[in-house]
Amino acid sequence: MKDQSLLVSSAQKLKQHGIKSTPQRQAILAYLMCSDEHPSITMIHQYLQKQDIKVSLATVYNTLELLAKSDLVSEVALDSAGNVRYDYFAKPHYHLICLECGKIEDIFDYQYLTQEEYIEVLIQKPSGEEWLLEIDKEYVAAILIELLFEKGLVNKETYMNVYKHYNLHISQAA
Repeated sequence: MKDQSLLVSSAQKLKQHGIKSTPQRQAILAYLMCSDEHPSITMIHQYLQKQDIKVSLATVYNTLELLAKSDLVSEVALDSAGNVRYDYFAKPHYHLICLECGKIEDIFDYQYLTQEEYIEVLIQKPSGEEWLLEIDKEYVAAILIELLFEKGLVNKETYMNVYKHYNLHISQAA
């Protein structure tokens, strides 16, 4: 990894979370800090190898497990091959995931925690059991992105990209 400031920043983050800083952990966290592709363990390992950083696949796996337990990274979702995808969690955000191709889009929201609590309340039955509505994914994507755009929580570029990706009808809000 050539960006020394990113390695220094990753070392500081590890220290802040009480994690022993090693060159491998620094490189793994630094990569996640600058990546927007939500990489899998294999993708991270391959990237580090291309950067001439000597690290085993087991070290990448163990480091990601440690970083996830410390809330430095999050496990986003399984891709179509069954691999867990990871994300650095600097700013609270949602993930919009295409169920067809697996593309993961970050949706940033300054009211993240409030909305998370609200969603938890909405998905609880009176008995306390969780339930899941089976709704057409294009419909859900359209409603979600429409609401986020109308509230000013996503910019027009993100709004248009989501609509293009799902081949959705563009509303008058755009």
